[in-house]
Amino acid sequence: MASSSKPKVICLGLGRTGTSSLREALEHLGFGPAYHMSTILANQDPEEFVRWRNISMVNDQAAVKTVHELLDAYGSALDYPMVMHPDAIYAAYPDAKYILMTRNPAKWETSMKATILKVPEWLQNSPNLSPLALGLQNFMEMDMEGKSFSRRPLAFHHGRLYTHTQQELLDHNARIKALIPPEKLLIYEVSDGWDKLVEFLGVPKPDLPFPHVNDTAQFQTAVKGLISGPS
Repeated sequence: MASSSKPKVICLGLGRTGTSSLREALEHLGFGPAYHMSTILANQDPEEFVRWRNISMVNDQAAVKTVHELLDAYGSALDYPMVMHPDAIYAAYPDAKYILMTRNPAKWETSMKATILKVPEWLQNSPNLSPLALGLQNFMEMDMEGKSFSRRPLAFHHGRLYTHTQQELLDHNARIKALIPPEKLLIYEVSDGWDKLVEFLGVPKPDLPFPHVNDTAQFQTAVKGLISGPS
């Protein structure tokens, strides 16, 4: 369970901005357990994608209730699909500390096109998908990007993630900066390391290197392994 003595930390940067590295850093600092896309995959619960989807389809009160049900047990939260619902998240946790992870837009585009934007292709080319892999496929095609024209108005990136990749990062960052009061928001890159992070969170700096995990090769290996299933 999350510690009641520390504020919840919500990280609203898009995927491939260093969410996995920051997840490990936050858990080292005592803001765990951390909720992340990897949490859903580790739990092997495709229905969790549906619960996040439903947040977009209900009134504000019901959305906040669902956010609490999904995240109250965690000390921090990062990554898709949570990051797709910043208004409901902020309504649920107005007293949290917020971090907006970002990175150079061109480098982010390169990373996205080698990782997350490859996943639908890998899924489509794989027979006999597990229920979890099918849930991931539906999430990416319906909720995240909006593969079909009819889904684009409802999807988070409105069909623009492949065609306007860098602008999607910039637009998302601007939306978060407009939503979260500046005194509650840290603009952060994982290259900043510990100092900026621990100062914002008010905790001591640990005597260990800042974690750097889930690079492109690690992402590809992990996701392809999930799609192919046990050998």
